[in-house]
Amino acid sequence: MTNSLISVALSTIGQDKPGLVSALTEALTAVAGNIADSTMTRLGGQFAMILLLEFPTEAAWLQFQQALLGLEEKLGLVFTHKRLAQVILPAHLVAQNPAEKPHRSYLVSVAGRDKTGITFEVSKLLAGFEANITDLNAHSISGEEGMVYILVVEFDCPKTVPHETLDAELQALGTRLSLEVRLRSVDAIAL
Repeated sequence: MTNSLISVALSTIGQDKPGLVSALTEALTAVAGNIADSTMTRLGGQFAMILLLEFPTEAAWLQFQQALLGLEEKLGLVFTHKRLAQVILPAHLVAQNPAEKPHRSYLVSVAGRDKTGITFEVSKLLAGFEANITDLNAHSISGEEGMVYILVVEFDCPKTVPHETLDAELQALGTRLSLEVRLRSVDAIAL
C-alpha cells in the first residue's frame, strides 16, 4: 500500500437482501476503488459490513461518495465512512519472507450443540498460548437435534508454541465440551 492511495473505513448495517454486495462493489469498481480488507455478515437478519477501501485519487473517492448517496436510497442502508490518515499494516502482513514472522497463523473451527461459554472457553485457551485473535465468526443454526453452534477463529500464535501442543489442547477442550474441533495452519495451506 502506498501513501498516495486514499484509505477509507466504510461501515453499514441494514435489512439483509440479495444484491447488496454486488451493488456496492459495482460502484467501487466504477471508480477503480479496491477493497483492502472486509468483514461482512448477517446478524439477526441484518446485513452488517465493515470495509477498508482504497481509492487511487481524491476525485475517485469523491465520486464514490456520490454513488453511496444513491445506494443508500436504493438499498435502504445508511453508510458511515471515515477517512484514514495512514493505514499501518501489522508486521506479519508487511514481511516479505514468511520465515521472518514471529508467529504462525491458524484457523480453528468448532461445532457442537449450542451452549453458553463456548466462545469464552476457546478464546481463554488461545489467550493462554498468547495467541492473538484476528477474526472471529460465530452463529447458531438449526440442526436435526436442536441448535448447533459454529465458531470459526483466525489467530496468530507464537512460533514457540508447537502445533501439536496447540492441537492437543484444543482437542481436549472439544472432548470436554462435546464439540468437534479442527485446527489448520494457514501458513501450511498451499496456494
